[in-house]
Amino acid sequence: MSGRRSRNKGASGERDIVNMLRAAGFDAHRGCSAQASSNTKPADVEIDALVGGLVPWIEVKRMKRPNILGAWDQARADTARCRAPREPIVITRRDRGEWLLTMSFETALAVGVFSPPDPARTLVDRIRAEIERSGEC
Repeated sequence: MSGRRSRNKGASGERDIVNMLRAAGFDAHRGCSAQASSNTKPADVEIDALVGGLVPWIEVKRMKRPNILGAWDQARADTARCRAPREPIVITRRDRGEWLLTMSFETALAVGVFSPPDPARTLVDRIRAEIERSGEC
């Protein structure tokens, strides 16, 4: 693929992610190279803080065979140069595939990807299951 086609494909992927984030209620936009200082580059996609006050660094890769670990290393290296702490997040898509999200487990916990079960709900579910098993409905 030529350099221009590759850049266009990457820019198209970034626009896709921006549109999906906006549809989900985020104020998202593509990073602007003109705003970057000489020793840093902007994130591919910028959004405001996530849950827990974490500010993401979103790296987007759309290609035939995305190198997820290479993109992760790139995002981590880029966040290391930031003045303020940023959390690397990599969003990748193989051609004609689905978008995949890569983040550290600690970030996933902090933003609530995994949440503990509601103890009250768990109790209700156990009681309901016991009633169904005993046939007392």
